[in-house]
Amino acid sequence: MAIIGGELPTKVYSVGDAVGGTTLYSVFPDHVILDRSGAFETLRLLRAGGIGHLNGTKQASLAAERPAIYVDNRGRTVDKPPGRLEKLIRTVGSRDDRTGKMRGFLVYPVGSGAPLRILGLVPADLITEINGTPLDDPKRSQELLDQVQSAGAVSVTVERQNQKLSLVLNVEAAVAELPPDSPPLL
Repeated sequence: MAIIGGELPTKVYSVGDAVGGTTLYSVFPDHVILDRSGAFETLRLLRAGGIGHLNGTKQASLAAERPAIYVDNRGRTVDKPPGRLEKLIRTVGSRDDRTGKMRGFLVYPVGSGAPLRILGLVPADLITEINGTPLDDPKRSQELLDQVQSAGAVSVTVERQNQKLSLVLNVEAAVAELPPDSPPLL
């Protein structure tokens, strides 16, 4: 299956489905093959710094018509490039099973996990406070997490194996350890 959009409405297609005036013939990690009445065409995925192409045609017009589509660290399509924190860690909201109240954000590695270690975090740490503010309200918690994107360093309270820890996350140092910037694009 592949997610295809552009001049058509964006939707999920399976091999054999009609895509405009073509048929989806096969799907690969970085491109799909379309069958246009026996003539095969390649449709490549969007890449950083440019847009994919359909046999080298329409590239300029598609670039002007279609904004870039980004994927966040949870695999969701978003309309902006991933922030610095999203390149370092993956966060998942956590709720208390009994009360349903938000407890904070569980953290998981992105890629090799090196930035997570540089921050002093381990997979499944639960961040319960940012700069002394509890992460118990979903909207406010997401706003605080978004503010970390531009911070050089931030103080957090973490629950790890039923123990509370106070850490200072040096976001700048972890960002410096990232490989050359290549935001994930569809």
